[in-house]
Amino acid sequence: MSQEERDWLDWLKRVKDGVLTQRQAAWQLGISDRWVRKLLGRMAKDGNAVVAHRLRGQASNRRVADQTRERVLKLLLNPDWHDFGFGPCIAETP
Repeated sequence: MSQEERDWLDWLKRVKDGVLTQRQAAWQLGISDRWVRKLLGRMAKDGNAVVAHRLRGQASNRRVADQTRERVLKLLLNPDWHDFGFGPCIAETP
């Protein structure tokens, strides 16, 4: 969890404890009152994970398949492509 996420969690807990109003927390976080209410509702269900992005840890939809990546690297290492601009640095790429 990043420091920003910990700060958000702190502000939301203050609202939950009644120390701050939703409007004050929204102003501090730079979001709308309505978003604070949504986060508080999700906080009741999901706990502290409410401040972390839900897609964290999942693979990107734009990720290139390993087979495709290996095939492209193999083609670029072909001597016919020697002047393409990559040279030996491709062979070192994991």
